Amino acid sequence: MNGCLTPSPLLRCLFAAGLALAAAGPAGAAAKSKAQAADNPTGAAPLRAEAGPNCKGEAAKPAQLALQVGKSSLMRLPEPVQHRSVGNPLVVQALMVAPDTLYIAGVDVGTTNMIIQGKSGLCSVLDITVAMDPSALQAMLATAMPDEHE
Repeated sequence: MNGCLTPSPLLRCLFAAGLALAAAGPAGAAAKSKAQAADNPTGAAPLRAEAGPNCKGEAAKPAQLALQVGKSSLMRLPEPVQHRSVGNPLVVQALMVAPDTLYIAGVDVGTTNMIIQGKSGLCSVLDITVAMDPSALQAMLATAMPDEHE
């Protein structure tokens, strides 16, 4: 699994594309909102929200993932992914790099979750915490105060 954590040019490109899409999100949402308003001039609430996972079976206990800002992880799943939904894309980006593999990157400090639905219809929930990498601060402190030890 160590080879999975080494970033390749393809993964870096996919991550950059995902960040670009996330940055364009509000502009795309505004255009979509205008298009929806044109389709619904009365302003009535839509009958159904956008399609999300329609999970089958019992809800599993959420798994935990801890990331650092600017760091990422590959997550291999037991089956191909049908749908994924990130609670707060400003904290985490999740990109498909293979039918059964997600590339998950910490974008900003915070917590969120992600629902992942496999082709079988079963869903799993992933609680994600993104924190700062303390090693840069530790290195600065060690340089500034070389005689101090934990």
